[in-house]
Amino acid sequence: MVRRSQLNKVYLVYGNHGRSPGQLEDYHTYLNQALAPQGLQVLYTEDPVAGEFNILIEFFDLEFVHKVRKASKVSGTRMILIATEFLTGPTFNDFSTMLSQTLLRRSNLPKWVRSIGHAVGPILMPRFIRTMALNYLPDNYIKFRAEYRRHFGVARQSTYEMNQYWQDRYEFFCDVVPLCEQIWCVTPHQMPAYLQQFEGSNINLMPLVSWTEACSNSDQGKLEKDIDFLFTGSITPYRESVLKELKLLGYKVMEGPPTWPAYMRDHYVARSKVCLQIRQNPSWKYPSVMRYHHLLNSGAVIVADKGLETCMQETFLITTPPEEFVETCVRTLKNTDFLAQGRKAGADYYKASAQDRLEFARLLNPGGKKMQPAREQALNH
Repeated sequence: MVRRSQLNKVYLVYGNHGRSPGQLEDYHTYLNQALAPQGLQVLYTEDPVAGEFNILIEFFDLEFVHKVRKASKVSGTRMILIATEFLTGPTFNDFSTMLSQTLLRRSNLPKWVRSIGHAVGPILMPRFIRTMALNYLPDNYIKFRAEYRRHFGVARQSTYEMNQYWQDRYEFFCDVVPLCEQIWCVTPHQMPAYLQQFEGSNINLMPLVSWTEACSNSDQGKLEKDIDFLFTGSITPYRESVLKELKLLGYKVMEGPPTWPAYMRDHYVARSKVCLQIRQNPSWKYPSVMRYHHLLNSGAVIVADKGLETCMQETFLITTPPEEFVETCVRTLKNTDFLAQGRKAGADYYKASAQDRLEFARLLNPGGKKMQPAREQALNH
């Protein structure tokens, strides 16, 4: 056993995501599980620590790029960058089928508002409407706000429709890539695009696997399973329509936002008979690997809306084509021992992760020149 005083340090940098980065909880939990067995003492830091080993998760602005660049100039500084998003040409996540211009054309907002909307785009539009309405049209402010929310989907808009937002994130990401010794992709499906677009950079696959056979959810088995179906994550129009269908059938369906802290999400997972994975939209082909990982470690029974691409975690789920999703959910409720089924899936996931746990250790070698088989696998995926 390695003594704490002998441990090498690794800093998980979070400041680029804000001072209360709850959205990083799953990643930080996973990195703690994966790094500790490698003899590393995991510490948190708001900014990169010069002269030390840092792990950053993509999401930058100009100010933070300067902080990363400054730290990278100090001897001994190591930085690994985790890429969480999909490359779609020279941007991230350009999967939108209903762009802001289409939304503007279809809206009933006044013509002069729509014309400026075309110019400023959906990200600046809320600020514009609020400023104009408050200063010049106070009596109509509520009406304008309601129209904006209805047509631009503030409450239910998928972030994947915000093209300029993703373009900005991509450009700042490009600034940071040359400063890091490795770029880690989270799923094999990301790898081909990153290898092609950042040729010459050290791109590797971060194995996302189980590090403990024990259930990570301390509430599991202690609470009555009084919720039929649970979905946690961003709600898109497609996801909302599927959940509505289950509700109309009379089932108790719970929706949880991605901002739920772990203790609250674990509470609802423990109370739920079946946890759901629903794709962002009908044409989305990628699995939600981090969601699978967390739910399997939590001892949950999972029904997944299967896309074209697969991952190893799906071996331990109940997968179904989208046209049979609701039917499969209902059929799964006939199971009488959700606790035993969920725990078995989690234990099987741990056993199947043995080789990938070794691969993770190899990634941490200075220079990071390992994982060639994973690169070749990704290119042939």
